[in-house]
Amino acid sequence: SGSGKSSLVRAAIVPRLRRLEDRWIVVEPFRPGRDPFAALASALFDTFRRYAPDAAKSIGSANRLLERLRAGQADPETQSEPEQDSSSETPLRDDARVKRLMSQLAELKESSTPADPDDPFVSFLDWTIDDLRKITDSPAPNTRMTAEGGATTLIDIANDLRTLSKHVDARVLIVIDQFEELLGEHAASASADAFLKFLRDSFEAADCPLVVLGTMRSDFLGLLQRNPTMRGVDYEPLSLGPMSTAGMRRVIEEPARLGAIELQPGLTDRLISDTETPDALPLLSFTLWVLWRDFGEDRLIELSEYDKLGGLHGAVAREADALVSRADKDALRRAFLAMVRLNDDGRFARKAVAWDS
Repeated sequence: SGSGKSSLVRAAIVPRLRRLEDRWIVVEPFRPGRDPFAALASALFDTFRRYAPDAAKSIGSANRLLERLRAGQADPETQSEPEQDSSSETPLRDDARVKRLMSQLAELKESSTPADPDDPFVSFLDWTIDDLRKITDSPAPNTRMTAEGGATTLIDIANDLRTLSKHVDARVLIVIDQFEELLGEHAASASADAFLKFLRDSFEAADCPLVVLGTMRSDFLGLLQRNPTMRGVDYEPLSLGPMSTAGMRRVIEEPARLGAIELQPGLTDRLISDTETPDALPLLSFTLWVLWRDFGEDRLIELSEYDKLGGLHGAVAREADALVSRADKDALRRAFLAMVRLNDDGRFARKAVAWDS
């Protein structure tokens, strides 16, 4: 906890791979939260807008992507074959009238496009043409696209990303922050296991363009290894240990240098001395932010100003006291308890809660 996992991914790995455009397409990092399918759909939609802004409107919306993801999570072995309408000798996908309708709708869109490209009518035409194209291009009813056949819904979407971004040979990286939210009997979402199976069916498929990168606290590693859905998955761990003293010095001084802020000699040493354990790294981050907020206007942060805060723990305590003094203590306790859960090993883990609750 607090060793900088998310920062390493978001501030180092993601921007570095994004510079290798022909080799990598990086999906926006996301946390699973209460609905991992919705979180993934939102991340994918933002990714389409980043890599293919002109083509993103053909995707529709994050909700349409979510519908595709949910429709693709069903087990193909339990799906019944589609019923065929015996009253029609010609399947709909071969009907020339449908293709003619597509052409006419495309002409209508070109001739009546308003100034606002986000106009609902334009979106309606895009969605309708897209749906008709799927009908005309769909495989025969007895052809099922499964992982064994080399395709899943997530792979289809990844290939759409590669095609629309004109990087057809790029790998697609899916970044899941706080991966532990998907693990354990009391996972934050009831659909966690379904989401894990959905992921596994995709990244274990033949010719899969996907790579999945997750950040997770090390005390959840046992849960990952025992999870029935993930058992036997081949993965490569990277353990991120406590930060060294030299690393701590860079964490403090480099952002100040980039922000043209001077730190009084001796301040960095005091901060490092007060950050006694790896768990204190988030406290250090918070304290640096408070120092900049309260004393950074003159671009010089002094030891005396740090002492005014009461040091590392004093800075946090002062902010917490200011909040608690205005709060209903019982309501605050209930709120904190709602945001935590016990995992199968009796350890605490965060739990996502709707903001309006």
